[in-house]
Amino acid sequence: MVQLGLLIFLIYIWFEQPVRIFFKYFLLCFICHNSYFVSAKDRSIDSLTAGVKNSKHDTTKVKYLNALSYKFLDTKPDTAIIMGKEALALATKNNFLKGITNANNNLGVFYTVMGNYPLALQHHLNAYKIRVKVGNKKTIAVSAGNIGAVYYEQKLYDKALEYFLIGLNIDEELGNKEGVARHLGNISTIYKSKKNYPDAIKYCEKAMQMNKELNNKKSLAKNFGNLGIIYMDLKNDDKALEYLLQENKIVEELGNTRGLSTNLSNLGQTYFNKQLFKRAEDCYLRSLELAKE
Repeated sequence: MVQLGLLIFLIYIWFEQPVRIFFKYFLLCFICHNSYFVSAKDRSIDSLTAGVKNSKHDTTKVKYLNALSYKFLDTKPDTAIIMGKEALALATKNNFLKGITNANNNLGVFYTVMGNYPLALQHHLNAYKIRVKVGNKKTIAVSAGNIGAVYYEQKLYDKALEYFLIGLNIDEELGNKEGVARHLGNISTIYKSKKNYPDAIKYCEKAMQMNKELNNKKSLAKNFGNLGIIYMDLKNDDKALEYLLQENKIVEELGNTRGLSTNLSNLGQTYFNKQLFKRAEDCYLRSLELAKE
C-alpha cells in the first residue's frame, strides 16, 4: 500500500503541469486562420510547391506560398516562417492587401506556436489594422481573437479580455455562432486565470450551451474539461468529476488521444483528492500510456 501511495504521489506531481497546460491548449486550438485563396487542407505539399513554382502572377504565387507555409507549420515550422516571410514580402511589393493580411496572420500564428510572442503580436496587429481599414468584420473578429490569444500567453489578461470582447461583439452581430462560442470559451479562460471563478463558470457554460446547439463535440469536450478544472481549483471534487466524466465520454468517442491523456490525468487527480486511490492509479497509468503514443 505504501508503494502504491508513493507511485500515485509521483504520478500526481508529474501530471500537475499537464493540468495547467490544458487551458493553454484550449486557447491555442482556437487560434483561427482566415480562409485562403488556395486551400491547404485538401492539397498535397507537392501540389502546392508546384503551384508556387508555376505561378505566372505574383498574386497567385502569394496565395500558394501562404497555403504552403501553413502546411509546414506542424512538421517544419522554420520553413513555414521562411515561406510566410516570402509571401509577405511579395504581397507588400504588389500592394496585395488580402495577401498581406493572410501572410501576417500566418506569421502571427507561427510565432505564437513557437513562443515568440512579441513578433506574433506584431504580425497579428498588422493584419488587424488592415482588416479594420478594409472593414471586413468577419476577419476583424478573427484577428481580435488572435491578438487576445497572444496577450493571454504574455499573461496580459486585461488586454487579452479587451480583444476577446471585440471579437465576441462582432461575431454576435454577424450571427457567427462558432465564433461566439470560441470567444466565450476564451473569455472564460481569462477569468479562470484571474481567479474570477464565477465569471469563468458563467462564460464557459454559455460556450458549452452554444457548442451543444452546434453539435460541436470537440469544443464541447473542452468546455466540459475546463469546467472540471475550474471546480478542481475550487476544491469541489464532485462537480469536477461530473464534468470530467462528460469530457471523457466525448474524447473517447472522438478518439482524441491527446485530449484523453490530459482528461485522464485530471480524473486521476480528482479521484486522488477523493481518496479513491485505485481509480486514481488506473487513470494515471492509462494517461501515461497514451502520452507515450
